[in-house]
Amino acid sequence: GPAPPPRHKYEKAVRHDIRQGLQSLHETLDEINDASLRRAVHGQVIDLMKVDPAAVTAVDVAAGNALFNVVVDSFDVSSRLLQHINSRKKPGRITFFPLDTCTTKPRDLPTTANASPLLSHVNYDKKFGSVFAELFGRTLLVRTLEAGPQAVSDYDCDAITYDGDQFSRKGGITGGFIDIRSKVKAAAEMKDAQLGLREAKASMDANLQAVATLEQEITGVLREIDQVNSQDDAGRAGIDRALHDLRTAEERLARATQAIEQSKAAAEVLERSSAAVAKTVAGLKAELDTPFQSTLSAAEENELVRLQSTVGKERADAGALQ
Repeated sequence: GPAPPPRHKYEKAVRHDIRQGLQSLHETLDEINDASLRRAVHGQVIDLMKVDPAAVTAVDVAAGNALFNVVVDSFDVSSRLLQHINSRKKPGRITFFPLDTCTTKPRDLPTTANASPLLSHVNYDKKFGSVFAELFGRTLLVRTLEAGPQAVSDYDCDAITYDGDQFSRKGGITGGFIDIRSKVKAAAEMKDAQLGLREAKASMDANLQAVATLEQEITGVLREIDQVNSQDDAGRAGIDRALHDLRTAEERLARATQAIEQSKAAAEVLERSSAAVAKTVAGLKAELDTPFQSTLSAAEENELVRLQSTVGKERADAGALQ
């Protein structure tokens, strides 16, 4: 099946009361909310070191639950924290390593073909040297079971194999199969998981910020597009008006051109009529200028005189009757 998550491994590797005590410590620091006090608490031993992979089991066994002891600046700091925890009846147990009271120095142990100081396989900040000297400074890491008793005898120290078999300078031997859930590995995996979680959260926050920024940029672009569209609409409306005016002008021009053509045609007709009238007038003038000559015969003229006389007489008679 799938490997258990780091938190699950960590919880199995660490006693329940220790986990509760560490949780109570975190709550206490939050409740007191004192920056100087928080700076005086450096963390668990297991978080302040890195162990060579080959020596993990030996370090686990040699330190035991002391890996979860909390390193603080002073005895006063630990007293203040414990007083707060106890006064509020917070659960769990916690052990402190005050730097001002922990003054152990490491033994000067040799490095040979079969043994090396266990402390040389642990990397840590030198300001915590007394803490790590207390835990590992009197122990040799030996390659074989046979080398263990010899190291204890030769150097008056404790010894431990890579598999976790222990040899005490007081004469005790502890060994056999160890069903150990590596505290160091579990803590390292837990730390890596927490780091990965923080990085993932930071990445997510950065991505969310980038998305928010992008959304703002998109909103700005859409606003600009709307403005351009509005300008385009206004421009298109202006163009439509101009085209309408142009079409109207063209229609008026066409009508004017047609009227001009009609006027030209009418003018031509009038011109022709005027010419004809002028010709007629000229003819009449010519006739008027010609002396009048009678074209009647002598008999017709005599008859005309007679008729005129008769008409005159009848007019006179008519006047008398009135």
